[in-house]
Amino acid sequence: MLRKHATIVMHSLAAAIESLDESEALNSVLLEVGRQHVKRNVKSKIILRLWPALSYGLESYLKEKYTKESSTAWKKVFFYIVKQMKVGMMASDSEEEATTSSY
Repeated sequence: MLRKHATIVMHSLAAAIESLDESEALNSVLLEVGRQHVKRNVKSKIILRLWPALSYGLESYLKEKYTKESSTAWKKVFFYIVKQMKVGMMASDSEEEATTSSY
């Protein structure tokens, strides 16, 4: 299960990078990904903890191509993705609160 999710994450990361020029479309996808993580009871601080593992994986795969500059670029992309996901997570929490408070 974890391997499957890791594969999905890596494919999603690649798709996000390919979509950087289409920020509105990318943001809407990332917001939805954030909402989906709330449904699975995933907290944003857990997502933030993925950076060291992702960085290690990238370094292992890219080897000498994983320079300080490329690490900085990957980190910026990662935290942009996390930021947008957190917006979606907060929106999902707000929607849930509005639904439950109306009962």
